[in-house]
Amino acid sequence: MNMRRDLPNWTSEEVTRRIDEMKSYVLSVGEAAVDIAVSLFLLVMIGRSYGPGGLGVYTFLLSAFVIVSFLVEFGVGKYVERELAVRGGKEVDGLLARTKGVILISGLMGGLGTLVLGKWIVGASVVGSGAWPGFCVLAIAVPFNLYSGFQASVLHGRGDHVTASRAGVAKRLVLLGSVFLLAGMEIRPDLLVTAFVFSEVTHILLVKRSLKLPSFTAALKRLGAAGATIRESLRYYFTHEGLRVLFFVDFFILGFFVSAVQEGPYAEASVLARFFLIIPLGAAPLYRVRVYRSTGIDHKRLFADSRRTAARFFSFHAVIALAFLLYFPYLLRVVFKVQGDLPIFFRIFSLLLPGLLLFSSTIVLEPLFNIGGREQGLNRIALRIFLINALLNLYLIPYAGVFGAAIATTGSLIIYFVLFAHGIGGKGEIPIKAYLLSGTLVYVAYHILDSARMPVLLVIPLIAVVLPLLFGVVGLYGQDAVRRTQNAVEDL
Repeated sequence: MNMRRDLPNWTSEEVTRRIDEMKSYVLSVGEAAVDIAVSLFLLVMIGRSYGPGGLGVYTFLLSAFVIVSFLVEFGVGKYVERELAVRGGKEVDGLLARTKGVILISGLMGGLGTLVLGKWIVGASVVGSGAWPGFCVLAIAVPFNLYSGFQASVLHGRGDHVTASRAGVAKRLVLLGSVFLLAGMEIRPDLLVTAFVFSEVTHILLVKRSLKLPSFTAALKRLGAAGATIRESLRYYFTHEGLRVLFFVDFFILGFFVSAVQEGPYAEASVLARFFLIIPLGAAPLYRVRVYRSTGIDHKRLFADSRRTAARFFSFHAVIALAFLLYFPYLLRVVFKVQGDLPIFFRIFSLLLPGLLLFSSTIVLEPLFNIGGREQGLNRIALRIFLINALLNLYLIPYAGVFGAAIATTGSLIIYFVLFAHGIGGKGEIPIKAYLLSGTLVYVAYHILDSARMPVLLVIPLIAVVLPLLFGVVGLYGQDAVRRTQNAVEDL
């Protein structure tokens, strides 16, 4: 065999492009990994310094920060990202000036809204009753958060994923260091959110060196077009990771019904469960830009590639999920040094897991809604899920506490996956039944292996081989893959 003839005939420019693309993927996934790792480490640090009560206060304020920032952003960031990506990074018709003006107004609205929300929460919430100073700090942090997010969207839209990822990592490391210093000063737990201001300002200053945006004066001059810009942006309000905010709705609603001591352990277990979003969330910005620039290519092929990628994400995370379920007590003790209540942690984790597995696949498929201009369809689906999630949390938490919050979140994500898959339509050809059956196989395998008590060195390679084969048999990878998998199983 002529090995040279089998190698791809790439030019030096093609090799350089692929190396840069791989570097972007590694850095983007690394940014997501740092995000999850920093979140985990912060919970550990705060939990040990302030106890479950202080941790509950921090997570409640964090949820308010994320939800308010999302509500007043209006989808501007993703609108800018798409427009720049479609145009090859070139600005058209004062796009950045118009959108920057909206972000400035949104930041002001968000800051004032945070103060109003804080005033109400102080009298209505169990956890937030003494957290008014923390809400005052959040009112400062929200405008900075919107602006730094806008910077990141512009960078991703222009294809400068490396700069965006580096700034994102630096922002999270500054957050970690700031909380460490504030906790060492024994500052009250609600004022730990001061670290949000430090980290957001750091991001803004770092990106400012490499990203030239229109001046504030130019942005203010374009405020007359704010209404039209917001209407365009609202098409992307819930698209592209919009449901990440759903993971903070449970924290927020819990604060009205349970004590901070109860909310702290829920935060630890739920953030650990979000480990399964590291890779898809990291790859999402690059994949979105790739889809945005796909005008004129074979959409059928794009759909097929997306389905395969989503199925691989699901398979990879399913193997890790099964390992987590089997060895969860050991893992949790290593990470959090938990002394008791392991059954509570495990139940929360296992309840959240099915929804997260399905959600990890939909992150990859979400940009397909932009083909044919179906963003409004995804918006409607996501809005329904937000309402369903809020209602489920309000109904279940008073009866089941933290377990009710976990059931509400995973139930909402499963419903989202089903509606999402139907929403893409026939072109998507997403095997809904195969996904749901594959998720069931994970739990069946867990109960079998948990009873068998097999050595870890034997279990991990076993599930890494057998689970993907079973998923192929039930049709997760498509009909062609089913036939190939069945033949492989027969050969075994």
